[in-house]
Amino acid sequence: MKNMKTRIAAAACAAITVLCGAQALNASAFNYGHPYSGNDQEWCEMSMGRSLRMWQSYSHPEGSYWYQTVQAGTMVGKGFTTAHSSNWPVNQTLYGGIGWVRYLACSHFGFEQGKAAWLELPKTDFTSSGYYRRGDQIFLKQGNSYHAVFLTGINGDNFTVSELDGTTVKWGVAYKRLSNYRLKRVSDGAIFNIQYVARPIAEGDANGDGWVNRNDVIWIEQHNGNANYSNVNNDLLLGAADVTGNWQLDSSDSSEIYAHMYESEGYMVGNYRYVLASW
Repeated sequence: MKNMKTRIAAAACAAITVLCGAQALNASAFNYGHPYSGNDQEWCEMSMGRSLRMWQSYSHPEGSYWYQTVQAGTMVGKGFTTAHSSNWPVNQTLYGGIGWVRYLACSHFGFEQGKAAWLELPKTDFTSSGYYRRGDQIFLKQGNSYHAVFLTGINGDNFTVSELDGTTVKWGVAYKRLSNYRLKRVSDGAIFNIQYVARPIAEGDANGDGWVNRNDVIWIEQHNGNANYSNVNNDLLLGAADVTGNWQLDSSDSSEIYAHMYESEGYMVGNYRYVLASW
């Protein structure tokens, strides 16, 4: 069994206002173990309740005041594309309700804010409640106003979330998933249009679709040895796909993903973590 190495892209873009268009694969550095947290994918999936209890009881109880800014980190589109709907430059400052949701995500997955990398998944991927997972950041719009919620529980089309009401922390807020990519807040009937969903980039997610499954095994076999594509963040692609850490995309990666994926849940079991954008 290998020693798991969290992938770190050593070179960030010099200008933080762009996501590095057609980024060439550059010399990256490995960090042995997670530099900020012991959280692997399995821990994050299984321990959401423990995180919630900590936040609700000690860190940010219901009705408490929260107002601070959060560094967005790096956002890429599905397939590690450098185009995405959020239009956030690297490490743009987030605040208000959107900042709260990103803060919770960084806390749960164990990321230092500016070093996190997030995958933006289009709303069209979420044709049923089964495509959502706890820990998702769901970005919403109502009229000209933007909102975001942090998904903490799923029961069919009934969601439980945390959100910020002005500067007030709310836990256990009930939403219902509606057709046509909408969410309804049960307490006041407010309806929001889903814009997209953000997730951390998991090691093993070679094709960048937000899930680790046999499609990633097939993708590596089809793209054997090639990790450089136009308009793709190739550092993040390699960080996700090269699970063996040999700097190659080859059958050793596809075999390891196949052997350790928990396909029905879409993540890797074992000492597999998440891809970071910079050291």
